Amino acid sequence: MSQYNSILVCVQKDVGNAAMLEQAIRLAKQHQAEIKLIHVISDFPEDTEEWWNVRNPEKLKRRIIEERQAILDDMVALAKERGVDQVTSELRWGRTFLEVTREFMKNKHDLVKITEKDTNKVSRMLQECPSRDLLSHCPGTLWISKGKTGMRPKRVLATLGGTHNDISCDALDVKVLRTAATIAEAYGSELHYLHAMPLYGDKGFKGKKLRSDLADYIKTLKKTFMEKCGSVLTEYKVDVDEDRIHLVTGSPAPVIANTVSDMNFDLVIMGARPHADLQTILLGTRAMRVFDYLKCDVVGVKPDDFVSLVESEGELTNDNQENAPVADS
Repeated sequence: MSQYNSILVCVQKDVGNAAMLEQAIRLAKQHQAEIKLIHVISDFPEDTEEWWNVRNPEKLKRRIIEERQAILDDMVALAKERGVDQVTSELRWGRTFLEVTREFMKNKHDLVKITEKDTNKVSRMLQECPSRDLLSHCPGTLWISKGKTGMRPKRVLATLGGTHNDISCDALDVKVLRTAATIAEAYGSELHYLHAMPLYGDKGFKGKKLRSDLADYIKTLKKTFMEKCGSVLTEYKVDVDEDRIHLVTGSPAPVIANTVSDMNFDLVIMGARPHADLQTILLGTRAMRVFDYLKCDVVGVKPDDFVSLVESEGELTNDNQENAPVADS
């Protein structure tokens, strides 16, 4: 069952693109999908050392374009060599997250892949961080590589939402499960599931062990998971081992981060809802808070009704026409 017809790969200079491209190639071959590579050059490229030529900016601009296009051309050649027939590339000027989001909205890609730059949390707050911005603004499924997983994620964790201590398996959860099953199938990954349950006042523990009534309730919830979500996994021919259903007490962000660390997961797949109110704008969405904790790859799955604040390319004003592509192959 094909879920991906077009994969958009965001290429950045001086960032590990090799593993990300290999992951995209494998997924594209599995789904007979096309790959589009996009690289965005900022108006003041921080990743270029060609500062000496400032007296001749047009010559410098041409040199930067030639250098970046050469990177894209090499990646296109590698993808075709690996057996992906439909591979294109595009070079643009502007801000990475804006141009990638506009490209996604205009040409209706199914997945965006990007590698996060290796910076600390303070640097991400002070400087542009395309991966975080895309998580907030791009309406599509976003795979953020942190450069530590390698080409194949061996252990994948799908996180489920829900209200209070119940598993709802709503539309976004279904989408998360389908995405997780698709990725696990493509890479032969071991797939696990996680739902965080809040405890009020730490009354669920007796010493360091769960109270017996809570332990029994967790068993009931595992059956609920199978009843509500089992049909989705059956659709993708995924066998669910009860030992791979993790129902952990605590707040979602630390529960997910601790589970990933303790069990050595390579990839986390979670729902990423938009900023809905002032609180989420100030504190960040749950997905954003979890993202900052994790050191492994993250796939953010957006709800179908996600509305981006970024205009599509067809809706740009004349003042923004300078962001049109400078090269296309």
